[in-house]
Amino acid sequence: MATVTLDQRVATIEADIAKIEADVANIRTTMATTMATKTDIAELKTLIAEKETAQVRWLLGIMVTAVVTMGVAVFKTFM
Repeated sequence: MATVTLDQRVATIEADIAKIEADVANIRTTMATTMATKTDIAELKTLIAEKETAQVRWLLGIMVTAVVTMGVAVFKTFM
């Protein structure tokens, strides 16, 4: 069995730390380009609110149309 000196162990650890630092730098770069900013989140909230409002308007419009159509049909049937 080969004896590993303290200097060799330290050199191995230093090399590993250099690799870890490179990996962390790569992760930071990736996160900086792919993560949402506060502005992105605010824009998304606004978009969701606008779409929800539009959806509610469509639903109300369809319901009013259905009620009016049924009212006309009932009126024509019984009058």
